[in-house]
Amino acid sequence: AEELSSQSATVTELETTYRNINRALLKIEAGNYGLCEVCGETIVAGRLEILPSARTCTAHMDEERTLPL
Repeated sequence: AEELSSQSATVTELETTYRNINRALLKIEAGNYGLCEVCGETIVAGRLEILPSARTCTAHMDEERTLPL
């Protein structure tokens, strides 16, 4: 049961990552990639280099997990 719980958590995390990557690709196509979904400000290049699917600027990164998928 413990292994199943661990695998379930991993699958959930991978699904979220997959959705965020797809969202980033759609943003590139729409021309609004790199903008914070909370405040609309530009996400610094360093953050996007580390996490290309980042949805928020560093000021709002704690809120990223609460954004709707």
